[in-house]
Amino acid sequence: MKIERVLALLFVLCGLCWSVGAVTEPNWVECQACQFFMNVAEGELKDNASMTDLALFLTGFCNDTILYKTECTKLALSLTALLASIPKEAARGFPFSYHALCSMVGFCTVDCCATPNLPEQIHLSLTKDPSQMVITWVTSTSITTSYAYYSLQGSTPSTSILAKTYTYTTAGWLGNIHTATLPKLLPFTSYSYRVGSFNGGWSQTFNFTTRGNVSTNSPLTFPISFGVVADLGTVSAGANETIDNLIREVSHSKWNGIIHAGDISYADGYQGRWDEFLRKVQPMTTSIPYITAPGNHELAFEFSSYRHRFNNPIPCNSCMYYSFDWSSSLHVLMIDTESELDVPEMTSAQVNWIAADLNEVANRKGERPFIVVFGHRPFYCSKCTQWEAEYLRGRLENLFLKYNVDLVVVGHVHYYERTSKVWNNEIGLGPMYVVNGAAGNREGLNSFGEPPYPEWSLVRVRKNSYGELTIHNSTHMEWKMKLDPTGEIADQVWITKN
Repeated sequence: MKIERVLALLFVLCGLCWSVGAVTEPNWVECQACQFFMNVAEGELKDNASMTDLALFLTGFCNDTILYKTECTKLALSLTALLASIPKEAARGFPFSYHALCSMVGFCTVDCCATPNLPEQIHLSLTKDPSQMVITWVTSTSITTSYAYYSLQGSTPSTSILAKTYTYTTAGWLGNIHTATLPKLLPFTSYSYRVGSFNGGWSQTFNFTTRGNVSTNSPLTFPISFGVVADLGTVSAGANETIDNLIREVSHSKWNGIIHAGDISYADGYQGRWDEFLRKVQPMTTSIPYITAPGNHELAFEFSSYRHRFNNPIPCNSCMYYSFDWSSSLHVLMIDTESELDVPEMTSAQVNWIAADLNEVANRKGERPFIVVFGHRPFYCSKCTQWEAEYLRGRLENLFLKYNVDLVVVGHVHYYERTSKVWNNEIGLGPMYVVNGAAGNREGLNSFGEPPYPEWSLVRVRKNSYGELTIHNSTHMEWKMKLDPTGEIADQVWITKN
């Protein structure tokens, strides 16, 4: 048969490669076999084939092939298992190259880095302690000892911190992750830093500015401002346009951080896409904290990539939710709405933690801060899976009302929608809700469907966009939605408190 002849030729070429010592994969035979079968499948399947179609094709083909039969059968079984561990949208489509799948099923490896030894994918993150800043970066596996050097801005970074180094091998990833926590930083102060190693080289010098203490405000506190995005990735023109806008905003504005409410890289298990994304956003994540919550497109391999690559101030090792304060005027909850089954889940442990966290804020002395919640899946939306929204409201809506949450910002649905203050589907009480999922990801924009729309739905925009949250003082908070590519303000609302 034609297919068998192609495989036979590749088998011969494979043998030639082996004979000259061109072996770079630990499981070289499996990797070569996977790529051979993927080449065959790519030639046989239609352009609009899904990953499910590929799994079915390989299952049938493996029954007939005589070459690499064991590897073929293992590949078909591994691909079927992979389909059960990635979001449904990815399984129904084909968002990867055929060869990328060989690493996702563990047959091939993926090198982390664009250069052999230099640090990359550098990003800042917070701890609960405002006098600290966390720096995380990636290198090749040859770099096992790394440092962060820092100083007050304007001086050469001279104080060193030995980084913690670790790795993971999910889906064939090869790389080391390094993280260093800078201690005892002064409030409202700018620092310079660089990261790297003596044998691998150093990054350029970057700068960041610290936040204030939670117990006090000062004239330096305001404004507090964040760029806000969800459902992004890098493999579409719209997503890259949004990233370019975010980088531009960071370079020209006073944003204090970027908040990403899930569906970050759209890797869906392919590690090379994580590396590509974190390199792409590095121009902004080196100067302000990159604050994340998980989305359903992080769920592959039990959220392993997300858990390893982001160092957030989680309250337990298995958690992906946390909170932080920015001075005494803003309290932020980053909640986890996800499960490994690609349906919403809000565990009792998380609900109890949220209740305790909000109760602690309510019992603080002094003026109540603005309280903003970020997560991935919507609580209110005109056109989405309504049972999911009802489930999340049932778990948290009464807590949001009880503790005077001001604003809830989510993604998941790929459009922009803002509600009135709403509780139990009635306007007037409760927080305002924003669906901010139109960052230009590869799946495109969703439709609002046909009217009539709910009374609580005030603004609906079906264009690529991103958000901006600003606390101007202790009583006035502003939310904006900005359109790509110009940054034009398409929605703006003030939230005030007495």
